[in-house]
Amino acid sequence: FPLTPELFTLNIESCIPAGGQAHMSSLVGQMSDGLISCFLALKREPIIRYQKNSEMCQLLAQAVRINVVQKGRKLFGWSRRPVLLLMDRRNDPVTPLLMQWTYQAMVHHLFGLHNNRLNLAGCPGVKDEYKEVVLSQEQDDFFARNLYSNFGDLAINVKSALDDLQLQFHSNKNIQTIDDMKSFVENYPEFKKLSGKVTKHITVLDQASKLIDQRKLMDVSAVEQEIACKNDLNTAFRMLVDTLIPDPAVTEVDKVKAVMIYALRYEADPGNKITQLIEKLYAAGVRRDLIGLVPAITRYGGRAQRTGDLFNNTSWLDVLKSSVKRGLQGVKNIYTQHKPHLVEVLDRLSKGELRETEFPECQQDLSYNEKPSEVIIFIVGGATYEEALAIHDLNEQSATTGVRYLLGGSTIHNSKSFLEEIDRQRSRSSLFQ
Repeated sequence: FPLTPELFTLNIESCIPAGGQAHMSSLVGQMSDGLISCFLALKREPIIRYQKNSEMCQLLAQAVRINVVQKGRKLFGWSRRPVLLLMDRRNDPVTPLLMQWTYQAMVHHLFGLHNNRLNLAGCPGVKDEYKEVVLSQEQDDFFARNLYSNFGDLAINVKSALDDLQLQFHSNKNIQTIDDMKSFVENYPEFKKLSGKVTKHITVLDQASKLIDQRKLMDVSAVEQEIACKNDLNTAFRMLVDTLIPDPAVTEVDKVKAVMIYALRYEADPGNKITQLIEKLYAAGVRRDLIGLVPAITRYGGRAQRTGDLFNNTSWLDVLKSSVKRGLQGVKNIYTQHKPHLVEVLDRLSKGELRETEFPECQQDLSYNEKPSEVIIFIVGGATYEEALAIHDLNEQSATTGVRYLLGGSTIHNSKSFLEEIDRQRSRSSLFQ
């Protein structure tokens, strides 16, 4: 299913082969069929490179290759040959855990998007007409312009759209907050008829703002980013113990996610305090099944399951800690510093520096220092909207770099769906213990 011109999903909810080898073969077959359909639609014959330490990536590479050979030159006779880069979600388990602040990614994180449809039926105070809305570039010009806008800029842009519409009514209402926006639209029914899509986005923005405040997600995000992007074992521990875990306003899930990021970063550090953090979670009354996700994440995507360097020990600029207040009162504009591991992999690929020992080529007909002009990345186990943003940013530079990218995933994760995947892995593992 195409979500944007740069992102697609196969809508395969889970890539955990719960039924053993037969289920794995079925999953590989579904993904192979989906990718073949994609290449036929694009009129491309892929050059396949895959993550060597991933069994499923290797099986998928072989399945796609066999499919291409069987269908032959009648279907795959095109001269343009992009690189199909098969990656495993296990190689970067941090990105799906982080709070997101760009519009599309934030909405998916907070509420969940499915094939560009947003369900707000469970949110209090939402009118029937907005309980399910479509957020699609093709159908909504405002969304197309703002899907990569951060939270603060989004609020500014919604206000600007309202100001333009006020001019049509010769109105001069002083709109300063998200609540002001909502009240203005509700009090002017004739305006609501003309505003249409703007009203939809005010509704979404209002619900998002409420959740962000209730769950103290800006504070949570600052801690997540500090742990993910800065190599400081003691500071990370103190932020968790002194700030996040004791805070009753922070949800149990958000507390556990932050500890999971800590566990992933410091699992091999002899000075880590993962056990103490787990004890602190128990003392704070966090449910046992949630706490069990901390060791489960290292079994799923710990150092032994990864290739390359997930955590670069570069300094983190304290942008989040000095959050910029812009535009509307009550809206903070936060720029996250985390960059998905995918960015570093694609940088090496574009320079011809991606090693064969990490990502071998399936057909053995590509020179490993050859620089591609088109790359299609498929993440087995699910992509994220943060990675989609990274792909968008790279494509913005294509005139300079000469490389265009397309991202696909078996699914598109938010933190909720990713934690469910980790829980499936844990349940499957327990069957064999």
